[in-house]
Amino acid sequence: MVIIQKPSFNKVIFLLIFITTQIFSQEISGTVNDSQGNPLIGANVIIEGTNNGAAADLNGFFTIEFIPLDDFTISVSYIGFKTIKVTYSKNDPITNLQFTLIQGKLFGKEVIVLARKREETIKEVPISMVSIRKETIEDMGATSIEDLTAIVPNVFAYDDQTATGFNIRGITGGARNPGMATAEGVYLDGVIMGRPNFISSDIVDLQSVEFLRGPQGTLFGRNTVSGAINMITVKPSPVNSSAFLIEKGDFGYLKMKGSVNYRITDKIYGRFSGYSFDHDGYLTNTFDNSREKYKNNLGGRFAIRSVSTPKLTLDISYDFLQEDLKDVGGHVSDWRISSNSSTYDGKQLDSIMIAMDSIIINDDGIYSFNFDSTGYTKRDLWGVTLNANYKLNENLNLISVFSYRSSLVVWSNDEDHTALDIMTGKWDNLGEQSTFEMRLVSDPNSQLSWLTGVFYYNLYERLIAPVYPKPLFFHIAAGIPMFLAEAQFAGATVEPEGKGNTASVGAFVSADYTVSEKLTLTAGARYSLDRKHFKYRQDGIPSFGYVNVPADSNGQLIDGYFDSTKTWSAFTPSFNIKYSITPSINLFGTISKGYKSGGFNTDYVSSYESVATPFKPEYITNYELGIKGGNQSNTLFINGALFRMEYIDMQVSQFQDLFEGYSISNAGKATITGLELDFSLRLFNNSLTLIGGYGRNEAIFNEFHDGYFNGYWNEGEEYTDANGNGEYDDDEEFIDMDNDYSGEHISTFPKQSWSLMADFRMPINSKMMFVTQLRSDYIDEKLSQLSTDKDANLLRDDARTLVNGHFGIETESWGVFAWGENLMDTEYIIKQGVNGYLGFIEQLWGQPRLLGIRTTFKF
Repeated sequence: MVIIQKPSFNKVIFLLIFITTQIFSQEISGTVNDSQGNPLIGANVIIEGTNNGAAADLNGFFTIEFIPLDDFTISVSYIGFKTIKVTYSKNDPITNLQFTLIQGKLFGKEVIVLARKREETIKEVPISMVSIRKETIEDMGATSIEDLTAIVPNVFAYDDQTATGFNIRGITGGARNPGMATAEGVYLDGVIMGRPNFISSDIVDLQSVEFLRGPQGTLFGRNTVSGAINMITVKPSPVNSSAFLIEKGDFGYLKMKGSVNYRITDKIYGRFSGYSFDHDGYLTNTFDNSREKYKNNLGGRFAIRSVSTPKLTLDISYDFLQEDLKDVGGHVSDWRISSNSSTYDGKQLDSIMIAMDSIIINDDGIYSFNFDSTGYTKRDLWGVTLNANYKLNENLNLISVFSYRSSLVVWSNDEDHTALDIMTGKWDNLGEQSTFEMRLVSDPNSQLSWLTGVFYYNLYERLIAPVYPKPLFFHIAAGIPMFLAEAQFAGATVEPEGKGNTASVGAFVSADYTVSEKLTLTAGARYSLDRKHFKYRQDGIPSFGYVNVPADSNGQLIDGYFDSTKTWSAFTPSFNIKYSITPSINLFGTISKGYKSGGFNTDYVSSYESVATPFKPEYITNYELGIKGGNQSNTLFINGALFRMEYIDMQVSQFQDLFEGYSISNAGKATITGLELDFSLRLFNNSLTLIGGYGRNEAIFNEFHDGYFNGYWNEGEEYTDANGNGEYDDDEEFIDMDNDYSGEHISTFPKQSWSLMADFRMPINSKMMFVTQLRSDYIDEKLSQLSTDKDANLLRDDARTLVNGHFGIETESWGVFAWGENLMDTEYIIKQGVNGYLGFIEQLWGQPRLLGIRTTFKF
């Protein structure tokens, strides 16, 4: 008997499906190349929502078997390039497709910037500027604005532990007290950071950072005489994603950053970014052999975007920063002190203390200091911003930006910077700022495009800064016997308090007119009106030079405050001409004007006039010629500029001496000339990227007398030789002259700087990339300080070349890198100066070699 086995029903169904697949399936085929036509071997080609996909072969060719039942999307990706997605219908031809992937980190004409408060390509902007985008920031491993300035010519940043200062084209913008404004404008999403305490220099979730060199008085307004730094954050999007970074290094270095983007609804998106930074630092306090907490930061940002209608986009964000640091100091290189006592003047303080009490106060070298008390800095900063963009019609957009920021900083300092109980201090600085701006922006593609707007700014700030000189201070600085110093000055305090309100309004307009295909003219202007209302009070020590304010006729402190209000206004026009030599090369010329408001000296003062006499605004006019260009394949971009800036009434803050305190005066005239050149270049099929730049500055006082008359004879001053001995003797008449800085350099800036970054990438396979990067930057020596002490003005901070870099492996979803800073372990002085209280020289040396590991994750 023959048994015939019937095929099972499941097998029959499987066979039918297989035959149907072979009959109706289609072959998707094509090639994947880069912008130069080179095949991208191993590129991933997948059909979204399925398991169907393929990798490109040696010729960049791929094939995929697929049955299209409906519309479908092909996603093509390759490490280091932008992923592209194309949607097809089931009836579209899907053979011999051609996909061209663009390098993920483009430079030059493709870079979109907001330097003129509207979106445009960097090539079209007639301003000397550098834009560093998110991809480059991540590739560098940059974690602070200071890291980025290393590749921006003529922009120098210096980290003061608690804040970051800037020098742009030779102009330093520090603002020590509430009465003096900054010289550079630092912006976050279009909002001015009106005081240094409002700035967080840690980089987290930034889409780009734009460095605009030269005065930006028309569009950015007051207090941008040196330039502007425009930080733009990543905005929430409809794509769910997350990214994390962890860095671990020497000296207790630990940095963590993360961001999460979430689509809340079809029209509302949210994003959270957070970071923490802990660093014990490289400086040791010899007093107790401790390494103080150099960085201890925690910050974050919440952002919501609403696109409720096609015409209206709303962005609201909240950011915060908390700092809790320990005070660090500098190495003392020369203990010789300045004293009113002939017994101590010019002597070594360390030798004096050994002779007096057998106390050793030396430190242990350049990476140490010796403080008998541990100071601290605590900062709480937060801000909220609301940005609305409404499309009125096809040709007009209405944009408004409202913000509020608050900062509270408390310092406790070892003011004498020694292991002796000489002087301590405590500062309490509160700042509150609100701003509003509204702009009307026309279609940028029309022959005449323009924008106009109004601006309002309000700042309240209060600074209470008592110092507590101890009897030992009066003994060493003035030669007062210890028993008298203890009896007369025990519990002594000098306590200045400055507070007040700054209100500013402005109106501005700027227009571009396309004369021809090659020629474009731009003209703009701004009117600013500033009103400053300040109050000041100082509980001083009149017998030691620091007066009481306000005081009665006997100099005794009375209730109340010195109270004054001052108003200034300014007109800051600009004119640009741009000429296209070719579609890829533009020449531009610029004339622009900047304005920095006047103010009041609310620091330690020795006379009523120092407070009551306001210093004037300063003005600067910039003349600039530049070129921007690249090649058609976008592998080369060059930006260069020559400039000359002329100052009128430049503001200079100086520490006069121990008994005179601080003064702010207006230099008669100053001139700054220089050049800057930066470039980006891609070689070897985009495997190697070079980014570099060179900057040079000459910043000179044409005429500057500081108005400081010290009351005693100095070498070079005229005198009456009453006894005919050919030399000055006590009690002879003389003409007291102030200090003349004409012909001297105006600030602590490097004359020359250059940088070069080389980034090399080589695919290991279709999903993995080997990455290595080296960065080198050079800063010329610079004047350490500008003071009334001519010997101190001879001090120079070191010229130095630093080499940083990293290497590792990255994929689309993770990366592991080894990194290092100061790889050559270069020893160099960041800054040095004369101690204002005792006159010895302190030096802060730069960080030695720092090595670590970085890991990144993306989901």
